[in-house]
Amino acid sequence: MSSVILDAATLGRTFTRIAHEIAERNVPGTDVVLIGIQRGGVAVARRLGPLVGRIVGHDVPVGILDVTMHRDDLDWHQLPEVRPTEIPGDLTGKTVVLVDDVLFHGRTIRAALDALHPDSTFTTRGPGGAQRPLRLWARAQNEYVEWRAESRSAVVFTSELLEYWELLAQGAPSPYSVFGVPGTARGSAQAAACPALRAHVGRLYQRLVPGFRAAEHTAQLFFARDVLGAETGGPLFFSGTYNPWNTWNTRSGLVHLTHRASTLRAAVALLAGAAFRRSRAPCA
Repeated sequence: MSSVILDAATLGRTFTRIAHEIAERNVPGTDVVLIGIQRGGVAVARRLGPLVGRIVGHDVPVGILDVTMHRDDLDWHQLPEVRPTEIPGDLTGKTVVLVDDVLFHGRTIRAALDALHPDSTFTTRGPGGAQRPLRLWARAQNEYVEWRAESRSAVVFTSELLEYWELLAQGAPSPYSVFGVPGTARGSAQAAACPALRAHVGRLYQRLVPGFRAAEHTAQLFFARDVLGAETGGPLFFSGTYNPWNTWNTRSGLVHLTHRASTLRAAVALLAGAAFRRSRAPCA
């Protein structure tokens, strides 16, 4: 026995009502962008885009976003499927409406926020002790590979894990690098007590990144102030610990992966899920 919950006419009215809600909640003249989350949210966003456009009087850009590698439950999926992401231009100063076809625990929306704005969970303390957002840069990545165009004819790739470089720099990886789950932050005393580790990492950067001079730039590889969680206000990285998103590994160079989901634990899980027992061929 089956029943129709929404027929075509009712579903159309529902989409129109949602489109009016989106238009009414935004200041006139504000640029609105709809981003559909793979997979179900893409169809919904593409249906809503023209409806919102007719209400506001101009075309509304519609993009698609895959959040697979940004989820905090990535290790639960043996073979995650990564789908295309298409962002319609620069989102700075625009109102971004994330669209999905279902809302349950909120994991997908949180992953989408991290995918669109990778520094959204980080703050630092400014003058007077007030928290302020901390801008950290990250590159687009796909299946544990990140790349950077050094010139029109040269592209550099890396698959080195973030945790490995934290280990080189301070003797242990930061707990926050594991699926973005806050843990006990590493104290600056550990990093400060090992100047030889800092110097070694500086020399490696000098070999790998054109323009990096160890004597002048090594200090830029480490956090100058404590880094706090935007939601809890608790420390995630203490001053003096290694900054995986430093400018020489993001805007000005490429050394290792920057994405927090690209951890050793997740890599091992993917490899284990892709492996299978092979039996000998009958005629072997």
